[in-house]
Formats: sequence, structure tokens, C-alpha cells
Amino acid sequence: MSEDDKLARRLEYSKRPETTGRVQKKSIKLVHSGQTVTTKELRHLRQYFDELDTDNSGTVDIDEITTHMQKVMMPRGNQNQLIRFPTSILGVIKKHIEQKDDLQFTDMIRIVYPKATRQEATEMDALVIGKKPMPPKPVELDPDEVLDVEAMWRRWDKDGNGELDAQEFKDVLFELGVGHTNPLEIKQLYEQVDTDGSGLISLDEFKAWWFAD
Repeated sequence: MSEDDKLARRLEYSKRPETTGRVQKKSIKLVHSGQTVTTKELRHLRQYFDELDTDNSGTVDIDEITTHMQKVMMPRGNQNQLIRFPTSILGVIKKHIEQKDDLQFTDMIRIVYPKATRQEATEMDALVIGKKPMPPKPVELDPDEVLDVEAMWRRWDKDGNGELDAQEFKDVLFELGVGHTNPLEIKQLYEQVDTDGSGLISLDEFKAWWFAD
């Protein structure tokens, strides 16, 4: 197999659904109301939830919602780009937290979309967070080829931290002759090779892509 064929194989591997971890569904239609909720709407809601969750615990407690409501009452110039939400909804959120101790994102979904079932709220949550990426499948590799790739890896890993960042990966693609690829495609390819979603490509992840069948 020529080097061009090998590169084409690796690029094709990166486009497979099982390697992308991407959710294809763009919206969900609620059974009881007939309302269609889009991924874009849910992402905005998730952004708001993350703003409330100041300690990044995955839930919103009474202190966080109280502090947020106090900020909402400030003049607009003092809110530091605060995302605004109707005070009536904030009141419902606070009451929920007082009764349940905290608020999860699926709870917020059901507050904003009161006719959504628990199952629908779970599905909407999945639209935002996506599916967990599949780990690289173990493959049997030729020891000499592995040594060659690891030698190239050490050269490509310019800062020597044991992982490739986005710029280093882009440099790899240029060296392989595919640096002319659309920047968006390069970004998507980078995310696909980074199967654990860490934001960096490990040697194991790179070898899984490099030696893909």
C-alpha cells in the first residue's frame, strides 16, 4: 500500500460515525405540546445553566441562585455581560432548589419546557452534551512501524509534553501534504482523533488513527 493510500485510509477512518462521537439529531419534538426544541436553543440554555453553576459542580445550589438573582437586580452596566432570564423563571428555579436542595440541568429543562417528560428532558440533555467518544480500539502493530511513528511523534511534539496541540497537529498535516485542507475540516479531524475529548492528542490516540484499518 502506497503512502498516499495509507493517508487516504486514515482520513476516511476519521470520518466514520464511531470515531466522531457526534450527535446527528438537531432537535426534539415534545409529545404533549408538539413543540420542537432545537439544539441551538438547548445550548443557550446550557450556557445559562453553566453561568449559574459557578463552582462547576454540575448542579446549582441555593447560594448560587441567590447570588445570581442579586446580580440580575443590578443596573445593566454593572452586570458584566450577565445572561438575563425572566425573574419569574428564576423564582421557580429558586423554589425548586429550596425544595430539592439543588438543580440539575434536566431539572432546568423541565422548568423551561414544563410539558416535557423526564425521558424527553434526558434526550434534550443528550443533544447538548453529546455521546461519550469511543475509546481507540486496540490494534496489533508492527514493532518497526511503531518505532518509526514514535520517532516522528517526538519530532512533531515540539514542546515535548507528550501530546499534540492543535497547531502541532496542523504542522503534521502540512508535512503529510494535506495542510491545504479547509481549516474547519482540520478542526473536525483534530477533534475526531482526540477521542477522549481532552483537547490534546495523546500518542495512543495518534497511533490508533495512524494505523487505522
